[in-house]
Amino acid sequence: MSDDSLYTLLLVDDDAQTLLVLKEHLREGPYKLLYTPKGKDALSIVLNEEPTLILLDWVMPEMDGIQTLEVLKANPTIADIPVIMFTGMHRDSPHLQQALERGAVDFLHKPFDPVELKARIANIIRLTETTKALVEMQTRERERLQEEVAAKKRELASQAMYQHEMEKLLRDIQVYMKGGEVDEDAQKTINQRIHQQLESNSWEDFQKHFEAVNPDFFQKLNTLEGKSLSPAEVKFAAYLRIGMRNNDIANLLGIGKDSLNTSLHRMKKKLDLATGESLRDFIQQL
Repeated sequence: MSDDSLYTLLLVDDDAQTLLVLKEHLREGPYKLLYTPKGKDALSIVLNEEPTLILLDWVMPEMDGIQTLEVLKANPTIADIPVIMFTGMHRDSPHLQQALERGAVDFLHKPFDPVELKARIANIIRLTETTKALVEMQTRERERLQEEVAAKKRELASQAMYQHEMEKLLRDIQVYMKGGEVDEDAQKTINQRIHQQLESNSWEDFQKHFEAVNPDFFQKLNTLEGKSLSPAEVKFAAYLRIGMRNNDIANLLGIGKDSLNTSLHRMKKKLDLATGESLRDFIQQL
């Protein structure tokens, strides 16, 4: 915790003397201090000020510390703000356990030891900052990985479409050559090359790249209990997985819109999906 930092502490206690003691102990620290004598006012202050840490007395009129703590922790926008509870009355383990179970991160007894008070506050703030930094780092890393996967899926879809267009072009060339405008030897050689290209392991190549992004996907498909998809349906599932549009999938599989809808219906039935369930969502979640 750097000396030039400023952290906001909310002190919640109906005892004016305790507030004065806390203020005296903490006045030299890097803290902005907020006060309220009522637990019921703490929520609005926390929502408006978003303090770094809350120091909350247990025994207060109208709404005691435990009730206040429960209200604070029930609000997801502020539930992560750490709360230290303190009291001059409850010193036994059951009360300590109750406070911790309700969401407090620490428990102090009055009268305060200044050294202990400052150390506890500093440690909790440091831990909170470290945890927040780790969460942010994990979030950034998760977003980076998600973007990488999305980019790979786009690349796979583009590759599949390119392969389809190449195969279509080669078949068109074959049809053209059958018109007799190319001499017989050249036609034979070109046909052999085209046949080799069309019979190449394009799907196997696609699978290899696909599984680098979606490990175990085909294995999961094959191990669905009581489900047996055809090779064409496995391809369909793979194309759905990488986010391809239905029209593009139909082109790749060489089928029309009606056949596509029939395939969708048949696959949903095989996978025991209800009428309103999305096959695409199911495949994405595998």
